[in-house]
Amino acid sequence: MTSPVAEIEIVLAKFIAGLTIPLLILGLTGSYAIVLGIYGEPDWGPIYSGFLGLLLLAAALTAIGLLVSGLTSNQIVAAVVAMGTGILLWMIDTLGYLLPDPFDAIITHLSLVAHFTPFATGALFLSDVGFFLTIVLAGLFLSVRALARR
Repeated sequence: MTSPVAEIEIVLAKFIAGLTIPLLILGLTGSYAIVLGIYGEPDWGPIYSGFLGLLLLAAALTAIGLLVSGLTSNQIVAAVVAMGTGILLWMIDTLGYLLPDPFDAIITHLSLVAHFTPFATGALFLSDVGFFLTIVLAGLFLSVRALARR
């Protein structure tokens, strides 16, 4: 905090560092798609959209983890809360189906699974991309504000 670096630079550097492992994993997994393209004729739509969906999902979860890390002073608490938040957002659509009519749609629209599933089937909706980008941008913005508060 004593170096002449802006809060946004710290947050973006931490965000990019947090995304390196998922990007590395997706890059290595891309070799399977290359081999599949050499020896077969796959439908590239689900492959491209699946990789994009996984990248956006990883970015959203990284931004959530970064925000929680900025709000807490303990690393263990940050890890547990970030993982719990990610799992809650992953499974919240199951809870949404149990609620009455106006609340089920609201809760289901917060689900990561509901917005990730179209990517896995090859469908690319701007609303789903916007959902993940909104989570990423909101998480980064709030992380900068949490860091500036310290």
